[in-house]
Amino acid sequence: MKINEKQSRHLDKILEHLISIKGATDLKKINDQLFPEESYDYCLSLFNILKEYYPQLLFPDGEIEDDCFWAREYARAFLNEGGFSSEFDSKKKKF
Repeated sequence: MKINEKQSRHLDKILEHLISIKGATDLKKINDQLFPEESYDYCLSLFNILKEYYPQLLFPDGEIEDDCFWAREYARAFLNEGGFSSEFDSKKKKF
């Protein structure tokens, strides 16, 4: 799945937020708190990207529930390795 730089930054921001709250939250809260300028559908599309990523970053497995999901333990390690935006950061460092 190909993502652009804006999406990569937003995906990392979602993971950072989910790790920081240490619990379950809902999609509407994420949209309102992190991306109030973006549509709900845009935020939903980001969660679909997160849900499709392997190894899995979100819990529970299956469909995205609007009111109950959180970051898996792997999400922290994934961010420590650079997260989704690492591809864009590494391209900038080459120049």
